[in-house]
Amino acid sequence: LHKLKSDIPSSFKTKIITVDSGSGHTCALKEITASISFASSEAYQLGCWGSNTFGQADTPSSFKSAAVIALGEHNTCAISTRMLACWGHNLAGQTTVPPGFRKA
Repeated sequence: LHKLKSDIPSSFKTKIITVDSGSGHTCALKEITASISFASSEAYQLGCWGSNTFGQADTPSSFKSAAVIALGEHNTCAISTRMLACWGHNLAGQTTVPPGFRKA
């Protein structure tokens, strides 16, 4: 059975900056409307939904905003404040952040 994480969250229906999709999940970055410092690279709210069999749509609680996203078949990676985080299916090590990179 496929584990699903709802449809598009209502908060992600406007002000979308970029979107990417994997085999059955999608993630988007949207403008943050709250007052924040835009000098930071962490300027966009991150949200994911869809198939969640491997946790690929579960955004880590410490990683709710990002500057860049990239999705694989069953995994997700994001960059925020010069830190890299990847989550989801890791059969071939695709979510293991290599040494030398700052992990979130």
